[in-house]
Amino acid sequence: MARSEKYLAWRNCGRKKKFYTSKTAKKAIQTIKNQTGRQFYYYRCLNCGGWHITKIKQEKMARH
Repeated sequence: MARSEKYLAWRNCGRKKKFYTSKTAKKAIQTIKNQTGRQFYYYRCLNCGGWHITKIKQEKMARH
């Protein structure tokens, strides 16, 4: 894997918290919301197959 590909893989997935199920990602979002009042969302990662959390709604992510 070329250096730029490694960086993109790290940037898109490697530096993010990975949740192994949607249920654990959803639980983490609820904890964050209870602590901060901010809304987050979860999505399935195409790189690692796990779940990550984002501030961006899914319909906005689909446009990127």
